[in-house]
Amino acid sequence: MKELTINVRAKDVLKRLEKHRARYQKTLKLLFKSFEREAQKYQEEYQKFVAEVQRLEKQPYPPNKPEDRTKDYDFYIAMLKEHILEVVTLSEEMFRTLWQDRWDWTSQHHDTMMFYAQAGGAGSADIAELASAYDD
Repeated sequence: MKELTINVRAKDVLKRLEKHRARYQKTLKLLFKSFEREAQKYQEEYQKFVAEVQRLEKQPYPPNKPEDRTKDYDFYIAMLKEHILEVVTLSEEMFRTLWQDRWDWTSQHHDTMMFYAQAGGAGSADIAELASAYDD
């Protein structure tokens, strides 16, 4: 099957990509806060586990550390800012990535957000709400 390409106004792709980047940055900030809280909780639980290994039902697992992928957005934003034509041609893959915000790491980012949303505590409701934007 041949891959489809489309022409889209560069300024429209840039605007959408900057919006996606801002949303991502907001989720990342909340995730790092939750990660620190969960990492501390993990340390406390792990110490208890080591001290009382026979009485625990299962070993606690460390939380997933969010990965900062802002540089991915920044790269394409820089390219679009340097683009001299009004129109840019996007392949299907690049349309999914830049227009629909479906990067190869998006599902992992969503899974990390859901982990922290379900972990509870401060910020978990905000993370759950932001995670819903990735369900589209």
